[in-house]
Formats: sequence, C-alpha cells, structure tokens
Amino acid sequence: HILIIDEAEHAEEKAIEVIRSIHDLSGCAILLLGNDPLQKTIYGNREASLAQLFSRITFRLPLKQPTKKDVDELCSAWGIPPGATAKVVHDVARRPGGLRSASGLIQFAAMVVKKSPAELTPEHLRTAHSALGMA
Repeated sequence: HILIIDEAEHAEEKAIEVIRSIHDLSGCAILLLGNDPLQKTIYGNREASLAQLFSRITFRLPLKQPTKKDVDELCSAWGIPPGATAKVVHDVARRPGGLRSASGLIQFAAMVVKKSPAELTPEHLRTAHSALGMA
C-alpha cells in the first residue's frame, strides 16, 4: 500500500508527524509530493522535531519540470494529437506549474471556443494563454 500526499509543502509540522505515525502504524509507504518548500522543510531544516521523519526517508527524486513523455501523455489524455497544438502545450508545460498550467489552458481554451480539446488549434491556445495572463 502507498499513501500519496500531493501539495505536501502546505502540511504543517504536526500534520507531517501524523503522516509519519500512519507509516509507523501501518507500514505503508508514504509518497510526499510538493514544491521546493517541502524539500526545505525536510532537508533544509534538519531540526530535532523532524529527525524521526528524516530518518525514514528512503528515496528522494527532485523534478524541476515534466518530461516530454509526461506532456505527450497529457496531450493524449485530452485527445490532442501530435503536431503544432501539442507543441504549444509542451511550451506551456516547461514553465513553473507546468502540467497543471497546461491542463488548465487546454480546458479554458476548449470552453471559450466551444470545441473539444482535440479540435483546438495553436491559435486557440495562444489566445487563451494571453487571456489568462500566462504570457
């Protein structure tokens, strides 16, 4: 069993201790996903209060941006074929908040132009990008 906690950078120290207790009591693996503040909380502090958690960390994998495959799969999930429209999605996904921003952009563009994501053009995405203030 695995307990996956997204946006774990928002967890306060007491919540992190509860998560550690869940691991201790159940033996299940814990996967904490979060931005840089999570890394700083766990690895930067090294305070005694987090020592029990730190000693249980087996593996860490910092990811700065999604891979090409990640973005290809996002496009595929939305029904966007390879090509010019997918390239715009890739460009957006390389920025901070990548996959979430790209997914939100696709959803917003499809809603505005009243088309399915598979029918979106690069121009639809660029216009939505500007309208959302992402440019």
